[in-house]
Amino acid sequence: MLQVLHMGIHVAQLMGYEEIVNSIDLVTANSARTLHIEDRYGIEAGKPANFIVLGAENEYEAIRKQTIVRYAFRNGKKIAETKPSETHINLNTKKEITFTR
Repeated sequence: MLQVLHMGIHVAQLMGYEEIVNSIDLVTANSARTLHIEDRYGIEAGKPANFIVLGAENEYEAIRKQTIVRYAFRNGKKIAETKPSETHINLNTKKEITFTR
């Protein structure tokens, strides 16, 4: 869904930082509302606990880097885990590249 959101941001010409950060609602809370599952969406006691954890510091970084899904949970149980990759550049010395600002 991050790829679809990324394309939508460009098509809609959302250029401001706040617009980009708030656009994450299009694939989270607003999707639940569209599917009429708001009563099952969110983090509260008694809800199904189906969620993902992205490998990013915030919404902006998740969209900008098209980050990986680090963990996926279904009914409160971890069903998938992805280990982050490492990128190194070798010029005069070996240096890790994190793509963070």
